[in-house]
Amino acid sequence: MTNVKTIILFLAISSFSFSQEKKELKIDKTQTSPVSKSKEGISVTKENSSSKPQTISKRAGQPQRVHDNSYYKEEVKKIEANILAIDKKMASVNANPSEKIKATESGWFEDMDNIKRRLNAKKKIYLGKITK
Repeated sequence: MTNVKTIILFLAISSFSFSQEKKELKIDKTQTSPVSKSKEGISVTKENSSSKPQTISKRAGQPQRVHDNSYYKEEVKKIEANILAIDKKMASVNANPSEKIKATESGWFEDMDNIKRRLNAKKKIYLGKITK
């Protein structure tokens, strides 16, 4: 019985140690495609000209998305929807006196104003990237 346990333990340890071996990455230096950087699942492909759209894949397994006019327009719509939702929530909190007092004391209104400011800054950047 102890021999069987010893063999199972040995097999488990040896299979674990072999699975931890590092695989050597080979880099093809004759590659002529655009510069590509990768770090922790983030892959960014950059073009030489800034007027061309960029293809960005955020995580391994996710489809790549070309950052062109349609992408930026969709992002602007999402930002506008977020700002509208914040405005509606602020209006509903202002309508309720007890919630308004809690929100003012906790600094919630200032937080929402900061978030709206950041969203508007991001929206301005996206609008600047849309080519006409």
